[in-house]
Amino acid sequence: MPKQATENDRTYWPWNPDRWISLSAVIIAGCALALSFYEGYAIRRHNRLSVKPLVMISGTVNERGSGWKLSNVGLGPAIVRWIEVTVNGKPVENWKEFGKAVGLPESFEFRYWYPARATAIPSHHSGELFWVSPGPADNALRSTSAKITIRMCYCSAYDECWLATGGPNVPPWQPCPPEPEVRIEAHKLTDTKPQDETVGLLPD
Repeated sequence: MPKQATENDRTYWPWNPDRWISLSAVIIAGCALALSFYEGYAIRRHNRLSVKPLVMISGTVNERGSGWKLSNVGLGPAIVRWIEVTVNGKPVENWKEFGKAVGLPESFEFRYWYPARATAIPSHHSGELFWVSPGPADNALRSTSAKITIRMCYCSAYDECWLATGGPNVPPWQPCPPEPEVRIEAHKLTDTKPQDETVGLLPD
């Protein structure tokens, strides 16, 4: 005959159905909360990636001359934090000082685009940071381009910042170093076009 359960047997099964139902409700609530946190994280990550800029600085040489171009090939605007130009490791404050450091002629025609601090460079926008037409200045610039380094710290709309550096095989999205004490500034000219495109003669 089957053995009947006694009071002592109940000690081996202390939880009644109500307790199991309560525990299940707590587990389900915890899973729902974890899922909510993950969805929020995924949405924030998607939003950041959808407006993430990618700035590239490239030295260019062609039949029109030589110089450097800056392009934002990312998905969102790039907000300029600072730009540094060095010649043989020494920073310069403006393009006039740059020309002297590189050994360019005292007077020559050039073209530059100076995105000032806090300028938002739109996605898929590009411009010539510094450009000279064929001639003595072009020849001098080509022969000394290896001594020149251009760095730019830029940020996304979420204030995430990265460093763009001119040169081959530069990994993207490197963190910005501390802001340098000497940064390039626009040189004031008397013969100017719109602010983002200036052409003139570098004064003596």
